[in-house]
Amino acid sequence: MMEPRTSSGNPLPLGRGREHAPRNSSRLAGRSAVRRGWRYRWLPSAGNAPAADDRRGDVRRGGMENVGPMPSTPTTADAKGSEIEADRWANWLLNVRHAGDPSYRHAARAMAELIRDRVLDGARLGAGMAVADVGSGDGLIAFGAIARVGPTLRVHLIDVSGPLLSYAEQLANELGVASQCTFFEGGAEKLSGMDDGRFDVVMTRAVLAYVANKAAALREFHRVLKPGGRISIAEPIFRDQAIEAVALTRTLGAAPGEGKSDFLRLLQRWKAAQFPSTEEEMRLSPIANYSERDLIRFAHEAGFVDIHLELHVDVRPSSVTTWEVFLGASPHPLAPTLRTILAQQFSEQERALFEETMRPLVESRKVLETDAIAYLTAVRPAP
Repeated sequence: MMEPRTSSGNPLPLGRGREHAPRNSSRLAGRSAVRRGWRYRWLPSAGNAPAADDRRGDVRRGGMENVGPMPSTPTTADAKGSEIEADRWANWLLNVRHAGDPSYRHAARAMAELIRDRVLDGARLGAGMAVADVGSGDGLIAFGAIARVGPTLRVHLIDVSGPLLSYAEQLANELGVASQCTFFEGGAEKLSGMDDGRFDVVMTRAVLAYVANKAAALREFHRVLKPGGRISIAEPIFRDQAIEAVALTRTLGAAPGEGKSDFLRLLQRWKAAQFPSTEEEMRLSPIANYSERDLIRFAHEAGFVDIHLELHVDVRPSSVTTWEVFLGASPHPLAPTLRTILAQQFSEQERALFEETMRPLVESRKVLETDAIAYLTAVRPAP
């Protein structure tokens, strides 16, 4: 059951006079990890959280000057750092994604803001609306929506990560927008406690990619929208990375030992640790067993109309330019860092060969990165 709360921690009624107890932050980490598991966890996409010394500038670029003077910003210590580190999604978003590097954090934040702005453009927000930010993370989309519309917008931040909700709540208080925000702990596949026809808009950014039953999530989005309401979502498409990993596995397995370089074997081991590397793994993996066309199909089957999807693919030199960041970052929350992979799966000799080959490519910006993002908007039809 989703548990709502206002910024003061008081319970909030959820239609028909029902009330739910406020979230108890002292038991979040254990309950999220044990009772709920990772199934509904949200992946934030690239670099959602800036450091305290650079968020002020980032938020102002997003238009937050409209909500009052910028306060001091929360740090991971302020938001219960131990809980963040214990939570896979919060730790990735606030720490691992950028490996603690200010330059890479800034680049990742800029990319996240571009994605946010496209989601908000597709949402067609207006004064007085009630909107749901599913998989809200640190509130990048929610606070951007408030900045665009102003004080009449009501935003419901929904996430399965208790530490991320606490982090976003603290930031909302410091930004002076907490009165416009309500925080719910829950997942996309089952928006428990949300009445039918409650929202004008549902938005997500890098959420469905990590949801096992994407069709169920879209049915829930349809259910909680008012007639005429919209969804605006942005989802990463990881299928190509998985296909490349599968191809490497096949190449090495077809003729083992026949002219295959030692480095190619190390490359396959690295990629297989971060992405599905067999057809069976792809079939079972929520990040790889769908394409942008499946998102269209899921939306259609859920009952949406006026479905529009754009696939944006960008290939460019990697924004990772130091070996330390290359070791310490990971492409998504389910993937271990390269540092972990080298320590656990490579011998000392193999680690030396891998670094000897890859490090010059990283530091000379000869490594390419590909981002594929599907932007989908659709409407729940009016009667």
